[in-house]
Amino acid sequence: MTGKDASRKPPPPHAPLLQMAYGALTTQILCVAAQLGLAERLALEGPCTADKLAPDAGTATSTVERILRALVSLGVCEEIDGNRFRLTALGEFLRPSHPDSVEARVLLNGQVFYRMWGDLIETERPSARGRDAALRIFR
Repeated sequence: MTGKDASRKPPPPHAPLLQMAYGALTTQILCVAAQLGLAERLALEGPCTADKLAPDAGTATSTVERILRALVSLGVCEEIDGNRFRLTALGEFLRPSHPDSVEARVLLNGQVFYRMWGDLIETERPSARGRDAALRIFR
């Protein structure tokens, strides 16, 4: 290792467990990006700013910027020139028009499964009421 890499410490042994624990955050970042159509917009318009994406996304520029920066941390897009963003090769799979798109699965996971798994403990309650509540089934 040289330069910057030489000073890097290896991750602590519990790092994979923390990464798993933050999975819900990753799910929601990807889901919101898909709901707002950010990957498709970045692909069609090329590198652009959050200010340019926000009106069509129907949300505030600051919100789009935070989502884009979160996507950068996930490797879905990259920030260039300090405030413009472009899609990465990985991010291409989030486009609904991509032949191997995962957008529908991201939306299903973020909108449906996310809520179901969030109430997992309720499915283990002795009454059917707990299970029904967790699965959002009302009789």
